[in-house]
Amino acid sequence: MHEDVSRTDDSDATWQHGIFEHAPGKCTREAWDVNEQAHNLTDWSQHYDQYGQGAFYGRIDELHLPGMQVFKEYTSQALDQQCHV
Repeated sequence: MHEDVSRTDDSDATWQHGIFEHAPGKCTREAWDVNEQAHNLTDWSQHYDQYGQGAFYGRIDELHLPGMQVFKEYTSQALDQQCHV
């Protein structure tokens, strides 16, 4: 028998039967300013200098797992990137 499991209350840390208790947290952040992009990655201190001219667009797709942070970053311009975790 298939059991329909859904989350109905965001404050409930353990979903039905605890199945999703440790589900990863995923988020996407967009930026139209290089400095905003530098601040969008969680738990990193970053500084960017934009090499290319023109409008900037950036996006960070971030996934938090137990003991691990995975992210994919996209920028529309070439950047010099200085980071400190």
